[in-house]
Amino acid sequence: MIDTFAANLEARLHPGVPEALKHREMSEWNLISDGRRLVGKRLEDRVVAVHKLTGLRVVLSGAILRRIEMSFPRLVPLCPERQCRNEADMSFRWDNLFAILATLGPNMRDRHFTFTRIDLALTLDLNPRQVLPLHRNARHRLIRRETECYYNDRPGVARKGKVPYRMDTLNSVVFNGSYMRISLYDKVSEVCKYLTEVPDFPTGLRVEIQIKQARRIAALFGKRPGTSVSITDLSLAKCYGVYRDILGRFETPRGRRPAKLDLAACLAILERHPESWQNLSGMRPLDAYRLFNKVGDEQFRRMRRDVSAVEFGLEGFLWSDVLPANRLPAMVDIGTAGTPLATL
Repeated sequence: MIDTFAANLEARLHPGVPEALKHREMSEWNLISDGRRLVGKRLEDRVVAVHKLTGLRVVLSGAILRRIEMSFPRLVPLCPERQCRNEADMSFRWDNLFAILATLGPNMRDRHFTFTRIDLALTLDLNPRQVLPLHRNARHRLIRRETECYYNDRPGVARKGKVPYRMDTLNSVVFNGSYMRISLYDKVSEVCKYLTEVPDFPTGLRVEIQIKQARRIAALFGKRPGTSVSITDLSLAKCYGVYRDILGRFETPRGRRPAKLDLAACLAILERHPESWQNLSGMRPLDAYRLFNKVGDEQFRRMRRDVSAVEFGLEGFLWSDVLPANRLPAMVDIGTAGTPLATL
């Protein structure tokens, strides 16, 4: 459920730990940097080290542990692709984290962690080729920016300028806000990005929600103003509740059919049939509407929202149906070869 997290803290280290890291005397840690940083009007030591087995990144200042960053699934190094399915899975990973931190300092369980980034993610047993095109025109109530990234190539590949894409091979859609980023992508394609062949499986939709800034994280987790999220707040049930609430805020229609056959409904139907785009000089129907009618940005955004609502209605897709309120949804674990793993 938790994918990546970062947290600030202030924990005293065991005597001699900073020197042992600097002299590379702790075999389970790699020293990344050892320098000084200006804090206020004084220079402070700043040591960055990474745990070799799990990738846990720690930042030390003098004899104090200041920050940790890591991928939560890697706390189970032998099978990080296995998702948490109960509270025991979550507890096992937290126990592993504290066991690692215990090599640096005492009483780590008693420290207060101020989480500045939390990524919530699930790999759902849904067909990405059906769900991804549905979100090209979608709008999310917590993200002001229009959807800006559509990928046909491997997710994560560096690219410049607007990326061309085709709806029938779409493998990633990104909603990029200032403090929240929602990514939907084909997990099989992502796992196989360095392979010459990608297995063809109609499952493995990965949905990740990245939340930044401590007060915004606290607000989404229902904490009072001025308080922050603690590790005890990050149970599987609570994380899933926040995850479900955020995805439920995609703007979707009430009914399952268009209320009337207006321009938005016609554009939505055309958007779902790329074979008809050649009659519009190869342009998407929404782009043709914007160009030929010379509409402004605000009018185009309204039309795009209306088209998205019709598309969701035509597909009969609602996140509240996909994500049940009282249990986890159907999930699938994708192995390193891009093949679904058997559920334990």
